[in-house]
Amino acid sequence: MQKIKLGKTGFEASKLGFGAMHLPRVSPEESERLINKAIDMGINYFDTARAYQDSEEKLSRVIPKRRNECIITTRSHNWKMGIDVYIKDFETSLKTLKVERIDFYGLHSINKKDELDMVMGKHLEFLKKAKEKGDIGHILISGHNHLVMAEAVKTGEFDMVFFPFNVIEKEPLETLINEANKRNVVTAVMKPLGGGVIPDIPLALRFFLDYDVDLIVPGIASLRELEENFKIISENRKLTKEELLTLEKDVESLGKDFCRRCSYCQPCPSNIMIPFVHGIHQKCYGKPKDENIEYMLNTMAKRLLPSLKTCSECGQCEEKCPYELPTKQRIKDLIAMVAQ
Repeated sequence: MQKIKLGKTGFEASKLGFGAMHLPRVSPEESERLINKAIDMGINYFDTARAYQDSEEKLSRVIPKRRNECIITTRSHNWKMGIDVYIKDFETSLKTLKVERIDFYGLHSINKKDELDMVMGKHLEFLKKAKEKGDIGHILISGHNHLVMAEAVKTGEFDMVFFPFNVIEKEPLETLINEANKRNVVTAVMKPLGGGVIPDIPLALRFFLDYDVDLIVPGIASLRELEENFKIISENRKLTKEELLTLEKDVESLGKDFCRRCSYCQPCPSNIMIPFVHGIHQKCYGKPKDENIEYMLNTMAKRLLPSLKTCSECGQCEEKCPYELPTKQRIKDLIAMVAQ
């Protein structure tokens, strides 16, 4: 597996990273086998977050035993709950992962300019002190709004930026990727398969080989996914013009109706997490129920159900959405799918 120098950090990582967000659907024993297999194959970059249920715990079954072979990244979305909660999340991650230092730690899901402004105070001060103490190696920021991520990179305070980029979501090409590369900030790509909606996985992953990004980090939950993704990235075959046209044609309809999770629609008066509504809808609506869809409906969708039922259909979300997505109808669809 090709190794990439990660900016100014001194690390070298496998081009293909291991996204742990889907590990909660895998048994502890199977996750242990999967993580060990990934390391044996040459993958050394592992990404998780406090929000990913028991993924940190499952990584801790392997990472401490093979610490010198792994780069571990995690982050917290609880910055919004205040600095004390954020610090507690960090301490929990450090304890749960059973490591003395987290290689990259930071801020999860910063999607608006006012959110970025908020965390540039006490939160950033805490991260800098943790870095000085050696509790973390480097500071990262992640988010779904490419404009906000570009502004974060320009501050010079972050060593890594983690953002969605794929054949549907090409917006990072406008500014973000160039700004990060100019400052030697590590670029890590989340949602390389569009959250699971891009049908041709080989073409979707080969798409990135034409762009100057460091890490490609799909969520991995099976040996089949691991081996398929590894083979595709290891072969390092760029798309032909004909293949790119095929890929773009395959996702053409999705592009018009695809939620970028920019969070312009938030906050919702009923406290509905609208980007999650669209993500689940895109993955599940009108599709035959397989194991993945059953999991999303029985876990993520059911957690949203109480708030979905309080929707007043005020329409504020649709008015604020730059992509004119039919949020009210998708909320109704999701309630119906969970009830089936």
